[in-house]
Amino acid sequence: MAKESILLIGSADPKLPDWCALLGGLGYEVRVSPAPASHLADLARGGYDLVLFDVEGAPDEGAEFCRRLKAAMGHNFIPLILITPRGDVASKVRGLELGADDTLVKPVYPEELSARVVSLLRIKHLHSELRTKNVELERVHGALQSAYEIIQADLELAQRLQRSLLPRQMPDIPGVRFAARYLASGTVAGDFYDAFRLDERHVGFYVADAVGHGVRAALLTVFLKKGITTKEIGPRSYRLLTPAEVLQRLNDDMLREQLAESPFITIVYATLNVETLELQYSCAGHPYPIVLRAEGTQELLVRGGGLVGVFKDHFDVGHCQMRPGDRLICYTDGIQSALGVTAPNCTERFQAILARLRHEELSQMLAACEEELRRQAGQTELEDDLTLFGLDICSRK
Repeated sequence: MAKESILLIGSADPKLPDWCALLGGLGYEVRVSPAPASHLADLARGGYDLVLFDVEGAPDEGAEFCRRLKAAMGHNFIPLILITPRGDVASKVRGLELGADDTLVKPVYPEELSARVVSLLRIKHLHSELRTKNVELERVHGALQSAYEIIQADLELAQRLQRSLLPRQMPDIPGVRFAARYLASGTVAGDFYDAFRLDERHVGFYVADAVGHGVRAALLTVFLKKGITTKEIGPRSYRLLTPAEVLQRLNDDMLREQLAESPFITIVYATLNVETLELQYSCAGHPYPIVLRAEGTQELLVRGGGLVGVFKDHFDVGHCQMRPGDRLICYTDGIQSALGVTAPNCTERFQAILARLRHEELSQMLAACEEELRRQAGQTELEDDLTLFGLDICSRK
C-alpha cells in the first residue's frame, strides 16, 4: 500500500526539518516546497493527501492559496492545515473563511501536529469512501430509474390492453339501458365488467373483482375475459348456460390451471330476458347486487356461492322479476375502503346513497355516487379499485 503523502509549504521556519522528521517517522512521505502555486496541478490530480502551509511572512499568499486550492479540488477533498504565527488571528480567520480545514498556532507541538494530521487524513478517507459509495449509489439509482421507466411503460401498455378488453359500448337493446363507472386505484386494476347480447331475447353481464391490485390482479381479469363461457353450442342448436353453470365452469377452469399463490375472483353474473324481464343471477363471494324498485323500495340479490378459484363449490341461481322503472346496481368492494366500514354496515350506507340519488338518470347517478364515495373517503384518489355498474328497465309506453 502506497504511503500517504504530505506537502509542506514553507521555507522560513527553522522547525521545518523537525516537522518533516516527525511526519516521516509516522510513516508519511513528506515533500517541502517554498512555492505553493506550482503544486496546484499536482494537488488537483490527487498527487498529495494533505497540505501543511506555514504562512509565516506570507499571510496573504496563504489565504490566496486556500482559495485557489479549494477551487481546483472541485468535488475532491485534500485537507489543508494553516500554520500561523502566535497572535496572527487575522490570518487564521481569513484562512478558515477561505477553506482551510484546520489551523495550528506556533509554536507547533509535535503531539498536536501528529494528532491534527491523523484526524484530517481519517476524515479524508471517510470522504473518499463516501464519494465511492455515492458513485455506486448514483449508478444503482440510474439502473433503477431505467428499470422503473421500462416497468412504467409496460404498465401503461398493460393498462391500454386491459381497457381495450372492456366493452367499448353497451348493448343497444330497446327498453334496457346500461351504464358503468370504472375506477382503477393504480395503473392497472383487478376490477372488470362486461355486457353482451347472448341471443335475440337475452343479454348477459357481469361485474368481477380479482384478488389484490396491480399486475397479478389485472392478469386474472384477462383470464376471466377469455375464460368465461356462456353457451353450449351444438351442430344445430345452442343452450344458454345458467349463471350458476357459468360460474361453475369458471371455477373449475381456475382450479385446473393451478394458478400461483391461490388467486381468486369474486363475481356476479346475470342474464336478462329482455321480453319477460326475468333476471337470473349467481353471486360468487361478491357484494350483493341491489335492485331499486320503481316505487322506492330496495332488494338485495343474495343467491350464489363461494369465491371462484379456491375450492370445488356449488353455485345457486337466483331469480328476480324486473319491472319497468326498476334499476339494478352492481358494484365491487372498493366501496368498503371508500366508506371505511365493512358489511353489512357498508351495504346499508351504500343503499342510503343510492336512495338519495335514485331519481337521477342512470349514468348521472353513477357519477354522483362516485363523487359521494370520494367525499366520504376524504380523498380524491381511492385506495381500492371501484366499479359501479347499472341497468335500467325503461318504462314501456
